Amino acid sequence: MNNISVNMEGLGDKIANIQNISNIVSGVGNKLASISSGLDSDIKYRQNIDGKLRNLCREINNLEKSINRTSEYINQAITAYADVEKKLMDSFNEMNDEPKADILDLTDKIEGYYLSLNSKIADIFGVIQSTIKSSIAHLIDFFDKDSDEIITNKQLKKEDLLISMPELEGILTYDNNKYNEYVKLMQQRLNELGYRDSRGNPLAVDGYFGDRTLEEITKFKQNNKLWNFGEYEGKVGETTWEYLFVKAEPIVINKSEGEKVQDKVQEKPKVENSTRKYGNPNYDEIVNYIEQYCDEIGLPKDIGLAIAWTESRMTQYEGDKLANANENKNKNGKVTSTDWGIMQLNDKSWSDKYDFEHIRNDWEYNVRCGLDVALNRYNEAIRRNESNIPRATYSGYNTWSNIDRYRTEKDQRDINFYTYYKTKPWEAKITNEQPKIDNNHHNQQETKINTNSNYNMVDTTSWNAVKPKYTYNSGPRTPEAYNKLIDQFNVESNPRYVPRGGATYCNIYAWDISIAMGVELPRFVEINQKGNLEDATGKAIGRNLKKGYILYQDEKNATATELNANRLAIWLDAQGENYGWKEITPEEAQKRANEGYMTISCIDESPSIGHVQVVRPTPHGSDYNSKKGVYLAQAGKSSSISNGLYFKDKYESEKYYKRYKFYTHD
Repeated sequence: MNNISVNMEGLGDKIANIQNISNIVSGVGNKLASISSGLDSDIKYRQNIDGKLRNLCREINNLEKSINRTSEYINQAITAYADVEKKLMDSFNEMNDEPKADILDLTDKIEGYYLSLNSKIADIFGVIQSTIKSSIAHLIDFFDKDSDEIITNKQLKKEDLLISMPELEGILTYDNNKYNEYVKLMQQRLNELGYRDSRGNPLAVDGYFGDRTLEEITKFKQNNKLWNFGEYEGKVGETTWEYLFVKAEPIVINKSEGEKVQDKVQEKPKVENSTRKYGNPNYDEIVNYIEQYCDEIGLPKDIGLAIAWTESRMTQYEGDKLANANENKNKNGKVTSTDWGIMQLNDKSWSDKYDFEHIRNDWEYNVRCGLDVALNRYNEAIRRNESNIPRATYSGYNTWSNIDRYRTEKDQRDINFYTYYKTKPWEAKITNEQPKIDNNHHNQQETKINTNSNYNMVDTTSWNAVKPKYTYNSGPRTPEAYNKLIDQFNVESNPRYVPRGGATYCNIYAWDISIAMGVELPRFVEINQKGNLEDATGKAIGRNLKKGYILYQDEKNATATELNANRLAIWLDAQGENYGWKEITPEEAQKRANEGYMTISCIDESPSIGHVQVVRPTPHGSDYNSKKGVYLAQAGKSSSISNGLYFKDKYESEKYYKRYKFYTHD
C-alpha cells in the first residue's frame, strides 16, 4: 500500500495557511472600513479619499472571498480523495492475491491527480501572495510614503505553535450574566501571563466575561498591538485567542508588590530647568510627549493635544507644592471630587484604575492615563459612527457616557475644544517659551496669585460677595493669570449663575471676576434723583449698603440703588472713569484683555434687560478680528452662558454689536 500513500497532512497544513491568510486579509479590510468611517467629513471627501478607501475595501473583500473559495475547493478535493482511498483500502483488504493491474493503474492515476493538485495549490499560493503584495503596495502608496508605520503580514513560525492550544468556538464578548467555558480558559491564561488589576489581584476564574475581564483583555490586546477598534473592541476571536495561547510573552511581576513592572511610574514632581512657573514642563516637552504616546497607542495627535489644552492649558502644577486641582462642589459647597493635572483626571471616577499620588505628582503618568481614557472614547466614537470623531471623543472624555453631547447640547466646552483642535494654540506657545514682559510696566517682577483655602464660588444667594479660590496679588498683569482667574468660576456649570425665578446673573458674574482681579465693581451706588432707582449716576458705595442710605425700606425716598446690568452700564458711563474704568474701542478692549487686564462690555436696554460681558484673552492670543468681534465669557440666559465665544458668532447683528460700550481697568 506504500504505492498509494499520499501526504494528506500536507494538504491540511496548506488549508490552515490559507485560512490564516484569509483572516489577515479580513483584518486589513476591517481596519480600512473603520478608518473610513472615522474620518472627518472635511477630510473624507478631499481628493476623493473616501472613494479610494471604499475601492480598497471592495478589492480586499473580493480577495477574501477568492481565498475562501480556494480553501473550500481544497477541502472538497481532500474529502473526495479520502473517499476513493478508503474504497481502495477496503478492496485491497478483501484480496488475498497481488493487486490487479487495473487497480494498480488506478492508484497511479490517483497519485498523479494528487501531485497535480499539489502543484495547483502551489500556483494558487503564488497568486494569493502576489495579490496581497499588490493590495498592500496599493494601500501604502495611497497613504503617506514617508510614514514610519509599516503594514506587515507576520506569520507565526511553525515551531512556535503549541499543539495543546484549545480550539476556540465562536467569538467571546462582554456578557456578565452568561457562563462560558472558553471565558474561564481565557481568564486562567491571562492570570498565567501575569495580568493583574490596579490592586495587583488576578482575575477570578469564574467563566463570566465581566468588567474586570474586559479590562484585562483590553490591556492584553493593547500590549500585543492587536486590533481593538470598532466592532472588534473588547472581543476575542481566533487571532486574539492564538496570541493568548501561542505568541504572547508573560508580564514580569514584581512579587513584593504584585504590580506590572512596566506600569510602575517614577515620581517626577517638578522640572527644575523649566521656563514656566512652579516647575511645569515647557510646552514643547509636553507636546512632544503627547505626540509620542499618541503614536504609540493609535490616538490622533491633535485630539490628544487639544484635550490637554482644553482641560488645563497643559498645566500640571499651580503652586510651589500643589498639583493643578479643580474641585467639584455640590450645592451645599461640599467638595465631592477633584480633577487633577494636565489631563484633569477625576479622583472619584478613576481612583480604582489609576494611582492618584502619581496622577498629581508625575505629569507624564497623568498624560498617559488621560490619553488612555481618550483612546477608549475615540474607539467608541468610531464604533458608533459619530459624525465628528474628534468632537465626539472630547464629549466622551469630558462626560464618559454622553459621547454625543457635541451634537445634542450646545456645551461651550465642546465648542472650545473644537476651536483649539483647529487652531492649535500650543504651537504659538512652543515658539516663545519665555513669558512676555509688559513694556508699559518695565517690571520683570513675577505675577503673584493668592490661593484661598476657605473659598466659596457656588453661593446661590447672589447678593453675597463671592470668595474666590484665586485672587490677584501683585506683579504685572498677564493673560495666563487673567484666564486662570476667569476659569475658576466655571460659569457653564456653576449653580451661582443658573437662571432662576426669572432672573439672570450676567452682572453677578462680572462682579465676581472683578473681585478676583482686585478691581471690584460696586454693588451699590448713590442716586442723584431721590426715589429714581434707575438713576445710577452717583458715587460708588461698595458691596454693602452703608448706614444712612435709604433703599429697600423706603424706595420712594431711596438715595441708593443696587446695580443690575442696565444700571451698571449707566454708572460706568457716568462715573466709571472716576474709579479707574476707562472707556475704549472694541479693538482696544481685545488688546487689553490679551494683555491680562480686566475688561468688560455692557449695554443699557432699559426698560428691558441689559447685559454685561467679560472680555477675555483669545484662545490662541490672536489680534482683534472685526468679523468675529471680541472674545467673551458671560452668564445670562441658559442658551447664552459661555466660558468662551466670539461676540459675532453668538450675536450676528453688527448693529447690536455697535450699541455695546467697552471698559477696562488697570
